[in-house]
Parts: sequence; C-alpha cells; structure tokens
Amino acid sequence: MRIPIILALLSFPAFATAETIDLYTTSGWGALHQYHDIANSADASVTIYIGVSGSASVYLDGDVFNGFYNGSGVASVFTNGTGAQVILTIDETSRRVCVYQGRGQRCSTIWTLQDGTLVR
Repeated sequence: MRIPIILALLSFPAFATAETIDLYTTSGWGALHQYHDIANSADASVTIYIGVSGSASVYLDGDVFNGFYNGSGVASVFTNGTGAQVILTIDETSRRVCVYQGRGQRCSTIWTLQDGTLVR
C-alpha cells in the first residue's frame, strides 16, 4: 500500500512559486541611492537603500532584506533575518549636478531608478 502512495507523491512534485514585482521609474535621493516608496505592480511598500560600499537593504512590506548590490542590470540576492530571500534587478542612471559659489563648487550625484524587478 505504501508503494502506490510514494509513487503518487513522486509523480506530482511540489513547485515553488515566486512572485515577480515590476518596479517603476522613480527619483533617487543623494549619493546613497535611496529610493523611497517605489511604485510597483503589486502595490507593495518597497524602499531601497544602496550604500557607497555596495551593501544594500530592501524594505518590502515591512520586512528588511540585506545583501550586496551588484550594479545596474545585474541580479542581486538579499536575505532577511529568517533566511527568506528576494532577488532585485534594477536599471538606474545617474548625473552630476554642480552648484558654483564664488570660486568653489559643490557637486552631487542624482540617481534615477528607470525600472526593475523584485522576485519574492
């Protein structure tokens, strides 16, 4: 009796399903690549902080995922405290804006998230 049950279970493997969330264009904040309240296809609460060293955090519906940002157009894996993972891929652009004061100037980098995906 056990053999038919085992064969039935093996013939219908469980498939893990992942949700892909499309991220839409938004402006960044300063040199730290901060994208707040990113509009997306799932109506989820998404915020991304990318540090100068490449370490980054993704806030998704109140959960915090940490990892290393691999760069624009390259998938990056982030893990939360329970071991759950999300995969972030974003395309972003930057431009330098300089303000001249007397003989000096102060320049800032302005980041823009063009689009991306977040798989959870």
